[in-house]
Amino acid sequence: MAVDLKRQRLFVAELGNDSVGVVDLATHSLVRTITGLNEPQGVGYESSADILFVANARDGSVKLFEGNAYKATGQIELGGDADNIRVDTAAGRIVVGYGKGGLAMVDPSTRSNVQNVPLKAHPESFQIDTNTGRIFVNLPDAHAVAVVDGKSGKQVANRPMDKGGNFAMAVDRDRSQLLVAFLLPAF
Repeated sequence: MAVDLKRQRLFVAELGNDSVGVVDLATHSLVRTITGLNEPQGVGYESSADILFVANARDGSVKLFEGNAYKATGQIELGGDADNIRVDTAAGRIVVGYGKGGLAMVDPSTRSNVQNVPLKAHPESFQIDTNTGRIFVNLPDAHAVAVVDGKSGKQVANRPMDKGGNFAMAVDRDRSQLLVAFLLPAF
């Protein structure tokens, strides 16, 4: 999910329907459905460019939509399994997990992929620590969490996990902690 606070819109990736639902938060109603997508996995709204970014797993694309009328305004090809999206407002970029192991750094002003960060496996959840600029990436198939320096785009650490299934994660910035949840087996 993503939110446009100015317009009070919530964007919900509906991967089973190949669409994104646009919900008006003031009226609690569905105001539009963006169709014609290819298994949308992640959405991110970047307010300064007024663009909605939608990652599509089936074709590996990130589709861009104008933030008011939701008209298609472009597409970025990542080559496979585009997944989660995070808006890194501090760095002025969009980060997209994709493929067999990579993060794409997208410049919202030029609407282009400006850097790729290789990883050992497909990234599932990832979070950006705004205090340090680090990106923590769950790599369940590699039984690890990768740590990427946001400025250089280089992996700076690899934290092995005893078990796989590490999908969900959150950063507790106040306590400088990374919280990782395991799908299977429960841990």
